[in-house]
Amino acid sequence: RRPPRSTLFPYTTLFRSDFFGEQRLAELRQSLGSADMQSLNLSYLDGPKLTLAELRGSAEALPFFGDRRMIVVRRLFPSGSGRAADDADAPETRRGKAEADRDREFLVYLPRVPDSTILVLYEDAEFKGNHPAVKVVRDAGGDALASAAPSPQALPDWISRRVREKGGRIDGRAVQELIGAGIDDFRQLDQTLDKL
Repeated sequence: RRPPRSTLFPYTTLFRSDFFGEQRLAELRQSLGSADMQSLNLSYLDGPKLTLAELRGSAEALPFFGDRRMIVVRRLFPSGSGRAADDADAPETRRGKAEADRDREFLVYLPRVPDSTILVLYEDAEFKGNHPAVKVVRDAGGDALASAAPSPQALPDWISRRVREKGGRIDGRAVQELIGAGIDDFRQLDQTLDKL
């Protein structure tokens, strides 16, 4: 087992395609460098159609003029079945045998992703935290479904920080009004902050 990389560069990271997943993906893209470096070292793959050989070919390719490359796989585990990790040997009655075999192939490969590759598994927003991929990624030293959503107590600070990041200013009363508006979708809340 390899020692884990820093939290900024895990071997493999898995997150949902929600507001915070989009933010994390943007951070990782920026870690590759300029837009030119990103274009050379960033690949997007369609998970439902992906074969293990295709993933290996992309992940094991050397980076171009940089230290690492990033592979983003959208919906590698499209069922997001939610099976518990300890249920991996259960009868295949809930899913087709072919799909279960495919999932197992990918799960076996994930810990073997080369150090020069950041593998991002970008799953649906409904992806279950008890899917076996979560345990495999964590056991390999990666980052899996780390929640970046602020708690209700931290929400005022999060709103104030986001407004500052966007170059604006907001007072405490306006923050409380936003919270009182009951916007529970962070993407929608962030778009509201763009208008301030």
